[in-house]
Amino acid sequence: MSAAALALGAQQAGAADIVVSNDVTASTTWLSSNVYKLDRLILVKNGATLTIQPGTVIRGLPVGPVASEPGSLLICRGAKINAQGTAANPIVFTDQYDDSIGANPGSTNNPVGTDYGKLNNQLTGQWGGLILAGRSYIAWDSLDSSGVYPPDGRIESAIEGLVHLTGDCSYGGQDDMDNSGIMNYVSSRYGGFVLGPTKEINGITFAGVGRGTTLDHLDVYNTKDDNVEFFGGTVAMKHLVAWNGTDDGIDTDSGWRGKIQFALVVQGVATITGGATQLPDSSDKGLEWDGAGDSTGFNDDPQSCGSLFNYTFVGLGGSGDPANTFANIRDNGAGRIYNGIVMDFAGGITLIEGDTNSWALGSNCSAMKLYQDYAQDGYFLGNTNRQGLAVNNPGFASYIGYPDAIAGSKKLEFKRNLFWNFGTPHSIGMTNGYPTTDGKVLVGTDNSRFSTHAHFGNTPNNTGYDVVAAGNAGGNLVFNNASLPAPSMTPIAYYERDTTVYNFQTTMRPVAHPYTCVKKIDPRANTNFWSAIATYGVQPPADGFYTPVQFIGAMGKKNWAGPWSTPWRLGGFVTNNVPTGDETGIVPTITSGAGVVNIALNSDTYEGINADFWLVAVKSTGAIYRFNLATGAWVVGLTSTLQGPLLSTAAPIAISTASLPAGTYDIYFGVDLVKDNLVTFDQLYVAGVHIVK
Repeated sequence: MSAAALALGAQQAGAADIVVSNDVTASTTWLSSNVYKLDRLILVKNGATLTIQPGTVIRGLPVGPVASEPGSLLICRGAKINAQGTAANPIVFTDQYDDSIGANPGSTNNPVGTDYGKLNNQLTGQWGGLILAGRSYIAWDSLDSSGVYPPDGRIESAIEGLVHLTGDCSYGGQDDMDNSGIMNYVSSRYGGFVLGPTKEINGITFAGVGRGTTLDHLDVYNTKDDNVEFFGGTVAMKHLVAWNGTDDGIDTDSGWRGKIQFALVVQGVATITGGATQLPDSSDKGLEWDGAGDSTGFNDDPQSCGSLFNYTFVGLGGSGDPANTFANIRDNGAGRIYNGIVMDFAGGITLIEGDTNSWALGSNCSAMKLYQDYAQDGYFLGNTNRQGLAVNNPGFASYIGYPDAIAGSKKLEFKRNLFWNFGTPHSIGMTNGYPTTDGKVLVGTDNSRFSTHAHFGNTPNNTGYDVVAAGNAGGNLVFNNASLPAPSMTPIAYYERDTTVYNFQTTMRPVAHPYTCVKKIDPRANTNFWSAIATYGVQPPADGFYTPVQFIGAMGKKNWAGPWSTPWRLGGFVTNNVPTGDETGIVPTITSGAGVVNIALNSDTYEGINADFWLVAVKSTGAIYRFNLATGAWVVGLTSTLQGPLLSTAAPIAISTASLPAGTYDIYFGVDLVKDNLVTFDQLYVAGVHIVK
């Protein structure tokens, strides 16, 4: 047992049980010395802030005084959650019997006999979930009651499964920078209570949540519905561990325009479910990225177009259910999906929705997003929306549009991803409810098993794209990936599936298929592939959110998961000699001093990778000078770069500026992981300083 777990155990000893039956209407702190039991849906409202101390345990009860309302927590619009756990003392939301807390590894000492110390214990849906509602713009597909085209800050919607709630308990508004609080090192286990057919609560739900909210180090384990779902909003999230959700890994809807970096999603099986009577279940899609929440989504604004960098997804096994597809992009939804490792899905890589007019100019469907430029004003025609209202109209004062562009990118892109052991290699598309097997990306083919939308299938277009090709028709390089078949070496350090096989069928899966769970994993890069994995990825935007890394997958050489995440404490990770801690990436710095510039470099897990370096002075007159390391002098022109292995500098290195002619300069220190003796600006990590000599 780790020291972190022992610390948790000490905090839980003698904890008092507090049943929470009333809404939180004034700012309140929940103490780690107590255990809080939610016996119904608890609302945090009226602008209150709920502060939860590190190490606090919150338990949701399946049945309380209100029928069909399991213990859940909803942070309403205008209210905030301040849940700042730590790696040693995470905040845990779980069910009523879970005793895998702190020093206790978990046991069968409970009325239902479930083994809470066992990974993949098949239990799910025992309580509701955690829900945040915000005031960000959400998608709408038509004129509102005032005759105004979207985006319209007056549009709001009820939360899925909680349609009886209105007012600040719904979501939507006109503040894309809305702040619903902070969640850091928060774990949600065994949630997703089934209220009725198609009415489950997700592990964690973000509804209209704005970018002022902070989400980092979240753990979702054995949830009945999606691990996390975003209904509109612009919120960004880092470091997600999601294990054994029985629907989609990450689901987006209703115009979500947020961003995610570092996500590990491991699919699995659950045979013991709570709530309404349910058949055994297994994970569905890795990603389900929808456009609008209405029936068509073709004209919705704002359009769903979030970004995902650095992820690892593990499916149900390459020989299992052929409907187990990695990504489903539909309802006019889009997204940019970069730097991923995707493994062991029996279905195809992605289904992209089209319609019978997919290729007509101006057609609005997910397939057309492959061709549409990603631009911040992309929702508008020129400088107005479709109603003709100016973008700078007061109603759009806090509308951020598409704020996360990469130069030359499209609204829908899959780039620099690695796909391993797919039962339907390269395939994107469905035929009679199953992925095609021709190695092509087929948009808009029949998907009737998964949607009743008429526009979802039966397109005559079968042109398709090869998902691992370097380019595609029309010069749209949206697919630039690599693929490895099994039993080739896995791209991650260790991977083992359980030998227990579950054969069952569900309402959505009428044909029984064998399912297995992941027994143990080390999602760090396989050292045999490190040089390639470290430099293959797309460099994320330097916007202050993304960590400046270029590797693919959720983890490089560090494992940022730890005992704060449920699969780790239950033995799902290889933990021998695993260095934990978040990635820092490649961070060059440069400052000025008397007659010198001082350069320093933090290259984190990139130590030893060969790279190009350059130190360049650009004079106000336009003249360019490069520092020559061999002579210690500045020379005219940018003819070549310095090359060598990356080494972090413990202290700044002083570079003399004595040989530079008098004048005003911008001096840049850059690192380029593509070692080709060229200055490649789209792969450059750079810092600059202004001097007068």
